[in-house]
Amino acid sequence: MNTKTVAVLSDTHSNAQATCAAFQHAGEAGADAFWFLGDAVGRGPSPVQTLNCLRNIWLQLEEEDRAAWLKGNHDAIVVGDLYATMIGDQSLGPNNHAATQTDFHNRDVLRNSQNGQTLLDFLRKLPSYAIPREGVFVAHAAYYFDTQGTVNETQALTHSVKTDKEVTHLFQNIFQYAHPRLVLNGHTHYAGLWQWDPEQNVAVRLPTDQTLTFEGLSKRPVYINPGSVGFPRGGTWPSYVLLTFSDDPDVLTVTFRRFVFDVQKVLNALPHHYPSVFQDELKRIARLFNHHEG
Repeated sequence: MNTKTVAVLSDTHSNAQATCAAFQHAGEAGADAFWFLGDAVGRGPSPVQTLNCLRNIWLQLEEEDRAAWLKGNHDAIVVGDLYATMIGDQSLGPNNHAATQTDFHNRDVLRNSQNGQTLLDFLRKLPSYAIPREGVFVAHAAYYFDTQGTVNETQALTHSVKTDKEVTHLFQNIFQYAHPRLVLNGHTHYAGLWQWDPEQNVAVRLPTDQTLTFEGLSKRPVYINPGSVGFPRGGTWPSYVLLTFSDDPDVLTVTFRRFVFDVQKVLNALPHHYPSVFQDELKRIARLFNHHEG
């Protein structure tokens, strides 16, 4: 049987420590292909190191058709393809301007670095959505079709999908124009897993703490958000997903994986003027790691 294990990662957000740790962890877990769902930059302090890591991995794998790389909304802001005013980061409430501050900081760091233009060009050329495998639809934020049957670029970059109702609506939209077996989005920084129930016409949320094998995907497709590598939300772990495909396109095994990274090194790299909301997020992750060790 011809199997292929794909690691799906998203939202590294200029956290170079987490980025390197996640890809190493996934490789050691058996991944032989990698799909990255975007938002390489923003939030964190190390866009050059993060993009160097991502670009080098992409260069090693792309010619062998073992890589699918997307850009996200923060990437699009940094390269000038999306206005920051279009997307305020709603999850941050009154601090939503903080995300934009870090985007501009990341942009300036890249512009002033030795190979920054090469990295910006690499980021700019990435798509916001793709079909890396038959029946598999991936986008940074939401794979939505407009009324003309074309993928909506703005939705692909900015539209959040994280509730049962929102996943149900996304499936209903895609069903009008395509026949998905698997849909993958990042953007929300919350890991999640759903499967379509054709009898009830709704998406049903499933647990992410166990390995699950799905059959009959052409009638019961699956929706996955792998969570965030660099800045997970809601008290959750940094995470990614392993997908094991076989020669039967209707069968898929899904495993969510979590990992650790050196949070203190990331905190040490933060400029003194950095928005406190992101320092607080990193400190929460550090407490999570420490509690686990205890």
